Amino acid sequence: MTQQVNGVVDSWSESAGTGIILGQDGENYAFEKSDVIEAEPTLPGAEVVFTASREGSQPRATSVKVMRGVVRTSTASLDGSVVVTDIRLPFRSVAILVLQVAFVSLLLWLVVAFAAVFLRMF
Repeated sequence: MTQQVNGVVDSWSESAGTGIILGQDGENYAFEKSDVIEAEPTLPGAEVVFTASREGSQPRATSVKVMRGVVRTSTASLDGSVVVTDIRLPFRSVAILVLQVAFVSLLLWLVVAFAAVFLRMF
């Protein structure tokens, strides 16, 4: 029986091309790079949606889609629920934010410099 499950990438080995997803149901699902159909799960904590199945007695994730946006670091509690311990933005989002702030700062500096030169003319 297969079902769609949300989860968080718990670990990822680039060299082995394998990882573990902590599902919202508390299960640890193994997956391989070939199971990922959208984006790359290179950052532990990335939110994903996947199809949960079983290979023998082992939980398995297939059709893994990495969600965009917030990345959560999580751990499983004793009762099997997912506990969020840290919320952070992916590096790409932080880099874009820094570039936007730098661009706006440059524009403000140019406006002030232009205004100073313009006011000296009169």
